[in-house]
Order: sequence, then C-alpha cells, then structure tokens
Amino acid sequence: MRVFPPAVLACFASRSLVLATVTAAALLSGGCFRSRMLSPHKSCPADDPNCNTGSGARDAAADGKRDAIADGKRDGAGGTLADGAREGDAAGGRDGKRDGVGGGEPAGDARRDSNGDGPRDGGAGGKRDARSDGIGDGKRDACGPIELCGNGIDDDCNGFADCFDKACMSDPACIDRKKETCDNGIDDDGNGFADCEDPACFGDKACTVPGKEICNNNLDDDGDGQIDCEDPDCVADPICAPVPGAEICDNGKDDNGDGLVDCTDPQCKTFPACLLAACVPDVDFGAIAPSGASVTRAMATTDATASFATCAPPGGVARVGGFSLAVATDVRLDFSQGTGAAHVVALFQAGVGQACDANPVDCLNVKDKTTATHGYVGLAPGSYWVVVQSYPGTAGAATVTLSTGQPGTAEICNNGIDDDGDGAMDCADLDCATAPSCNLCLPDITLGTIVVGGEAKSANIDTTKGQNRYHPDCAGLSDGNDVVVKFSTKETLNLNLDIWQYSGDHAYALFYWPEPGKACDSRRGGCNDLNGEYHARYNWKTFAPGDYVLIFKALAAGEEGSLSLTLTAYPTRGVEICDNNVDDDGDQLVDCADPDCYNLPRCAAPLCMPDEDLGDIDVGTRVSVAVDLTTATKVYRSECGKGDGRGRAYRVNLLAPMTLEFRCTQTGDHVIEISTQTGPLDACDAHITNCSDPINDPGGCNFGFPSLQPGVHYVLISAFASGDEGTMSLTLRGVAEDAPEICNNGIDDDQDGAIDCDDRKCTTDETCRSLRCRPDKNLGLLPLDGSSSAVAVQTSGAGDDQSKSCTSGMGGEDSVVSFELPGDTDLTIDWAQVGDHVFALYEADTVALPCEANIPVDCTATKGTAMGSYRRSLPAGKYYLVVDADRAGSEGGVILQIGGTLAATP
Repeated sequence: MRVFPPAVLACFASRSLVLATVTAAALLSGGCFRSRMLSPHKSCPADDPNCNTGSGARDAAADGKRDAIADGKRDGAGGTLADGAREGDAAGGRDGKRDGVGGGEPAGDARRDSNGDGPRDGGAGGKRDARSDGIGDGKRDACGPIELCGNGIDDDCNGFADCFDKACMSDPACIDRKKETCDNGIDDDGNGFADCEDPACFGDKACTVPGKEICNNNLDDDGDGQIDCEDPDCVADPICAPVPGAEICDNGKDDNGDGLVDCTDPQCKTFPACLLAACVPDVDFGAIAPSGASVTRAMATTDATASFATCAPPGGVARVGGFSLAVATDVRLDFSQGTGAAHVVALFQAGVGQACDANPVDCLNVKDKTTATHGYVGLAPGSYWVVVQSYPGTAGAATVTLSTGQPGTAEICNNGIDDDGDGAMDCADLDCATAPSCNLCLPDITLGTIVVGGEAKSANIDTTKGQNRYHPDCAGLSDGNDVVVKFSTKETLNLNLDIWQYSGDHAYALFYWPEPGKACDSRRGGCNDLNGEYHARYNWKTFAPGDYVLIFKALAAGEEGSLSLTLTAYPTRGVEICDNNVDDDGDQLVDCADPDCYNLPRCAAPLCMPDEDLGDIDVGTRVSVAVDLTTATKVYRSECGKGDGRGRAYRVNLLAPMTLEFRCTQTGDHVIEISTQTGPLDACDAHITNCSDPINDPGGCNFGFPSLQPGVHYVLISAFASGDEGTMSLTLRGVAEDAPEICNNGIDDDQDGAIDCDDRKCTTDETCRSLRCRPDKNLGLLPLDGSSSAVAVQTSGAGDDQSKSCTSGMGGEDSVVSFELPGDTDLTIDWAQVGDHVFALYEADTVALPCEANIPVDCTATKGTAMGSYRRSLPAGKYYLVVDADRAGSEGGVILQIGGTLAATP
C-alpha cells in the first residue's frame, strides 16, 4: 500500500483552499511538492536583515519564516498588533506559533519555529523536535543514510517518504503502484485506458477470463502457443501498438511515451521486480539450466503464515519458491518431509502483477508420505512459483530439489525408461518431440480455447479431403475418411455442440487429447452416429478443463461429405458436485477432496478436524468439557451405537501410558469411543480402539479405557441413534498403569525396541498371524559339500511386502527364499538378474515373526550388475534371504545358486 507523508496528506485533503490562498512558498514549506518543481533562485546576504527576495511570497527579515515586513501577501505593517494574522513580530496575535522570535511563543510550541537550526525546530521543547535537524535533543534526531521503504517516514530527510523517494523506485511494494480501479468504467489514472484495457489491471480478478489472452502478462492464457502481443487476439489491443524507444522498468517514468509506466509497459513483462510486485517468494531456486541442473532448497512450513489455493484442504500454511526457465524444459521435482508432516506441492506460472497462485500448472498431493517425485513435462519458458503447503495442523520440515537430468545422457524414445532422469519418459520427453514414433496425433482443424461468455467457435468440415486413420466405436468397421478437430477449455463449463450435415453420413466422437506417442483416438470420451440427420445437438454438462479432439468419420467409404459445427460454452452453477470426478467450482479440489463435500455419505474428511482440543493429559491430569450434540452436524463410525447419530470429536494428547478415566452426566442417549491417531491425515474415527455405551454398561458413565499409549487420541461422543442427541458434562482423568504391547497401533508400547507384530509378545495375536514369514521358495537343508542349489524368483508382480532392506528407493517389490545350514558354513551366493536388486539376509528367530522381524545378518546391493557373487560365514541355523527390488521399477527375474562348505575349525 502506498504510504504518504503526513504533510502530503494534508495538502491533498485541503487542496482547494491551498490552491486558492497559499503561495508557492507556503507549499514548499509544507512539503507538498519536490523543491525542484519551484525555482526561487534569488538569495540574500546573511548579514542584511532588510533584504527581500522580491518574490512577495516570503520576505527575508531575520525574525521569522513568515515575517512582518510590509511587502508580502501574508505580511502586516511591521511591528503593529493589527498588522497580520500570521505576523512575525513577537507582539503579534498569533506570535510564536509559526514565527521566529523567541519571546512570544509558549514553552514547547515550537512546532514550526525558526531558531535557525533545522526545517522543523531545533529547540529542545517541541513535540516534533529535531526530527531532521541533527541536534541531539529529540527522539528522531539524525537523518538516516538511506530511505526505508514502507515505514511512513522520510528517513533520509530529502522531503520524500517511501514510494515517493527515488531510492524506493525498485522496491516491489512501489514498483507497480496501481491507481486504476478495474471495474468502474473510468480512466482513473488518466493514461487513456479504462478498466481492463489499462495494463495496470492485468491480473485483476475483474479482468481475468479463463481462455482469453491477456496481452501483457507473459503467459499463453488461451493455450494457442502464442504469448501476449505475438497472439493475433492482441492485434487491436492498445498496449501492442508499436512505440519506439525502450522503457526503463524501475524509474517511475513513461520513458517511451506510450502512456504506460514501468511494470504496466509490455516491455517490462519479464523484469524480475515486476514479477515480485504481487508475489514475493521465500526461497529462490534461480535460473534452472535446461539439462544437467540440480538445485535443492529447504522449504519448511513450521513458521509460515501464508496460505494459497492449492489441492490441500483450507487451513494449512505455505512457503513459496521461485525459479525461471530460459527455454522449454522437462523438470523433475523431488520432495521430502519430516515425520508427522503432511504437504502438497503446487506449481504455478508467474505473471506480472498476479498473485502466487493465479496460474496453476499442477498440484502434487504428497499427504504424509516422506518422499515423492514428479516430472513436469515441457514447461514453457518463463518464471514459476513452487508452493509447499501443509494440511491443517501438519506443518513441518520440507525439502525440494529441482533437476533437469544427467548431462550427456540422451533419452531413448521407445524403451519405457526415463534414460536422462529429467522426469519425462520416452515420447513425453522433449528430446523425443521430433521422433517419428511420437508425433502421432496431428489435428486437421484447431479451434483454440472455448470461453464462457466468449464467441462461439465454428468450423467447416469436408471428409472427402480427409484420410482413413481412426476408428471410433460408433463408426464400426468403416473404412471411410475422417477429419480431426482440436479444441481446449480452461475452466469447468457446460458445452453445447451443434452439427449440420449437408452431405454424406457420419459419426462423430469426442476424445481426450492423447498422451505423447499415442493416436488421436486412444483416450475415448463418447461417440454418436448422426444416422443421416441434418442437424444434431449435444450438451455436455460440467465439462472439465483440458484439451480434446472431435473425430468426424464417414460411416462407409463413399459416404464422405461436408458438415459444419459450432461449439458454445455456458457457465455452470459453480457448486461442487461430489461424485463426477470434475472440479465443478474451480478451486482445484475434486469431489471428496473438496471441503464442500466433507461428511456427505460417500465422503469422509481427509483428516480429523476436532470440535475442541483438550490439550495434554498426564497421569493425574483432570480435564472437563461441556458437550452439546443438539447442534452437531458430523456423523462418526460407531462400534457400540447404531451409527447414524450425530457426534463431536475432542483431541487429547496423552503424555504417558495410562488408563483414561471417564465420568459424565447426560441428557439424551450417547456412546463414547476413543480413536488413536497413527498418521497426521487420519480421520477422527480411523482407528477406534474402545467403545462404551453408558446407558447399557453396568458402571454407567463411570468407566476407564485401559492400555492407552502416549500420543494423540480422539474422544468421540455420538448419539446412540439419530434423534437421541442431547447434552453431556464430561470429565477425563489420567490413571497410571503398566503398558503392555498393543499389536496393531504402530507404537512400541512397552519400549523394548520392537513394534506391533515385530514384537515377540505379539506372535499369538490374531492380527499378526497373517504377517508371519512365509517364503516364496524353500531350499530346505543345504549340503555342505561344495554343491549348489539353484532357485529362480520373479520380483515383478510379487508385491512390496518387505521395507527394511538396504534399497536406495521405496516401493520395490520382493520375494523371499529360505534355507537351512546343518553346521558352521562358508556360504556362497551367485546371482544372475534382470533389473536391480538387493539381498537382505536374516537368521530365523525361534518364534514365528514377520521376515524382517527376524535377526538381521547382512544386506548386499547388486548395483544393477547382471551377474555377481558374494560369500559369508554363517553359523548353523535357518535363514531367510529377501530378494528386494532396489526401487520401484527395477523389478525383474533373479536366478540364485546357493551352496557352501563346512567352515574350517579355528
């Protein structure tokens, strides 16, 4: 926001009076204008008390700024009481307030006194004393060396504060000072352009129409590959008229005389400070090279306060990082976050004067996974914002790496591998853009973007000039010719298609734009047979943003002819429909991911949003809460109620193992449950561990939930059935107990280093029986005569059951081989493989545990070598060998030869 000095505000507030009665000297004294705008070049000798400049505006007698020599407009007859309302003599009626004689003013009045020591009094008694005078007697005594932009003070004492000071011209807060109001029909800033025609309004919501080219924001708004003034849509736009001369983008002047200053001039659309005027990033990744680059930045959200429109539920906080690309580039993003954190990573294209989240490109919903990788294919040249935003209450540490592949490594366009590691594979990689195998969908007609409120798009089609290429379902086995029409939408809309068939007979089909390297008819939408009709109309409701093709196909060879089509867009209601897989309300959140759909029968909230946080509970802590279910709206899963009663959730954080004791009185009929939070995105009722029905239980509303472990839990209070809602007065108290191992809560309850089914005490638990180690192949007892036993395993399709081996990445599938050694053995394992695997070896425990809960012995990475061998000395016993793909995608077949000899006696 522009900040004016107080004197400037005073000038604006009383401008009519000033213009009518105040001389140029008075304006200069008040600080309304820069001194160079006036030219009082005359001066007086310092020793001549009667010298006057002759201007009539201010005289030069030594007794005050507005003196009493009878020569000025505000002067009086020197020395008399009646000589002037603003007389400078000590005897005057208003003497002292603005005079220079020290005898008439009351103590401390020297607001604009003339003791000769500064522009505003140097006396020690004034309220605004010594602000700029250098005398050591005031609160703001000395002039600063530089202007601080945005504090409302003229820090360097040059008469100009904040954005009016030349030193602040390049400050993001000052560089694009818009005056134009963008929806009032008036040319507010007087540059000849009103409202959305004024470049000062680009980025303003009143002027942003999805799919319509904005002519100076450095974005391809309508997706036709042409940007700003290069787009034919901008030919008649005033800002694209050629104007000679260069615009200097940070001096506050219209240098080339086109009526556009600094960032409002199209010549400044890539000037860095213009991009920062509306979005200031927390982190700078810099310019990313098109290949061989890798830049890592920390983007923790712990202390963040900003929030943006991303695919995260509202209520989280975010950090913003910026980067730029000089040419179209494939960019890979690697993300990692701390335990307990949950984030999304959203990418936006930067536009001049536009908010950080104005131009969405993609949103990666990482949730609470510790790592994630995503490839952005073919990002256009320009500047971008990376927004890391938390789910509500799950902020934490986060790191982002942007990379553009391995230098000197070429992409092979048909092998199913991201060879150069830039996040784009085969035909999706820019390196393959010209490969013959990748350029398979070439539209005959391109309509551009269909816009709500814009002109309808029409085309004439002649299938006699087409080819027999595609085969929509409703055209059967026709070998007639076809014509392909491409169009795009930028927002959710309703779309109307009118077709007139003048000759021939055709079918028409809608397809989604294909993936690179796929044919135009590879992603089916819908198909219709015109069946000889002259006119057909089809309405698509809630048509999602994207690129599409219409294929018109003659129903048989010889049935080709001519048609015309018109596509018209209409607005939707703008309300999220929760089961159509479309972002109906345009907030980038689809169906159940949209808060508008939470708690509908088919949608559960993605994380618990409790009604109240009751805080920490330790042993002996007592907490009370008044519960009113008559106004509750949520319904939680219930294990001791009917399940349709409304309820409330209360968060508690237990600080020690305990029994949580409940005491309550109630009206109505309620049940009480406790649910454990095992992950930051758990729903309130995701892990119910106990439930009580006070009306039916012998102890009534006087009971305890035992064996609760430290951590976050949710106390759920629900009506037994719909209509039973009432009120409850509830008190919770923590009671000490010894903690046993709970076998399904993801916590090491008894603190012995083993969690859940990995703990020997859980081997008989029902939930752990299915997790016992069951090898895929069993070699039995191995002879120790130097011979080998061979076995083949296939990890592809085997499932990712083991997660604790020494792999370099996550998600690799695995297989398990068991064998037994009759004595101390020098073991040899030889392998031949397809893919890349690691071998994790465990000695079998005496009880039935999951494979990886057994005793670890060794873990060896093959590093992708096709063949290899390693040796290990082992005692007698049973062993499990886990063959684990090094990462997702590196699975394949492995042949093992396992044998050994009796170890030499030491």
